[in-house]
Amino acid sequence: MVKKTFLLLLFLSVIVLSQNACFVIGPQVASELYSNPTWFPRSDKIAYFELMRHFIPGMGSSRAIKLKLILNMKSINMPLFNKKVSWIIPQSEWDSYEMNRTHISFSPKGDKIVFSIGKNRGTIYIAEVKNNSKFQKVIDRGLNPEWSPDGKTIIYQAVDTEKQQGFFTTDDGKVSIGRIDFSHSGWKEEKKIFEIDKTESGITLLKLLIGKNPKWSSDSSKIIFSAADRIFITDKDAKSIKQVKIPFKEAGEAALSPDMSKVVFCKYRYEENLHWPEDNLYIADVNTGALIKKIIRPNNCANENASIFNPVWSPNGEYIAYNIYDCGPRSLFIIKKDGTGLKLIPISRYR
Repeated sequence: MVKKTFLLLLFLSVIVLSQNACFVIGPQVASELYSNPTWFPRSDKIAYFELMRHFIPGMGSSRAIKLKLILNMKSINMPLFNKKVSWIIPQSEWDSYEMNRTHISFSPKGDKIVFSIGKNRGTIYIAEVKNNSKFQKVIDRGLNPEWSPDGKTIIYQAVDTEKQQGFFTTDDGKVSIGRIDFSHSGWKEEKKIFEIDKTESGITLLKLLIGKNPKWSSDSSKIIFSAADRIFITDKDAKSIKQVKIPFKEAGEAALSPDMSKVVFCKYRYEENLHWPEDNLYIADVNTGALIKKIIRPNNCANENASIFNPVWSPNGEYIAYNIYDCGPRSLFIIKKDGTGLKLIPISRYR
């Protein structure tokens, strides 16, 4: 009896030695916030991707055995509401998921999502929310897809690792379209802002050739994006372009309010030849660029180097959701547009 008990205990705590590394039997699970926040259409529900790693921990290394992408939907007014949908990630995509992040957007009905995998190269997928076996690749190279509110178009950011895309202002004050080309001195002209394609299901794909982080207006008529650390608004036919004249030289991560009268954005700071968003949010008038509100970082974020990313308005225009990096593991916050009522969406690191 004693021998059997000893063997049972030994089995439960058995250690497997492999390639000079020590692995404990029995997978652990780690989860982390893995995307921008987005709002479920016409609701108070915030959604985000969470990456769950099932792994066998080791001494100095670990071996993943399964990766799962989880869509979380939580109500800001009903704390107990928490809906989850998950997809098992194909092994062929592990490297992208392990090393980078995702960007997610809902279709107007909320029955589908479009999302990108990766930080530099990018791959874009469409998935059905109620059918987690549906996992369709639509774009091999692209980032930050956004589904238009009318459901007809998906805009996404072009991927170009050799050139930094942007705009510049001429001496007479006019905004010209250009692209910084580091293989030559100065600017190289770029005539087109968008390239247009279609998916098999007939959805128009609008590829933003210049700039980054495109987002739609609530009526699907305009697109706001940043380029050369400035903020621009264009119509989807690219017939008119307007720079939002905010009182900062460098800014981005912009989003239009549902009534299209205001813009929320992040101001950039420069550190060691790199530029990052500040730890404050700003709201400005779209037409004049005048500042309306500065939303300071949360008091419980002690890191002075924290950065805010991905601010997005709620459908009713009363709340703003955003990520903070270097303030805990990719923290997600929701705050009222007047800077009050801060809420932290808790993300468990280990389960």
